[in-house]
Amino acid sequence: MRGASVQNAFLCENTIITITSNNDRVLSVCSSLSNKVVDSYSRDGTIKRRRECLKCGNRFNTTENQDL
Repeated sequence: MRGASVQNAFLCENTIITITSNNDRVLSVCSSLSNKVVDSYSRDGTIKRRRECLKCGNRFNTTENQDL
């Protein structure tokens, strides 16, 4: 699942593939909590946001419920 919620913060879960000088592939996950909202809209008590990770540039969607 991309863009998992962690106590009202949003975690980037982008998988990063790095190729070493020996042509080995190393997989890692970004896991940054630093992101910015690129776009958002509200519909039927739900806020949908498009976010961009400030560390790796990955974009992901989040859905938030409005408390009335």
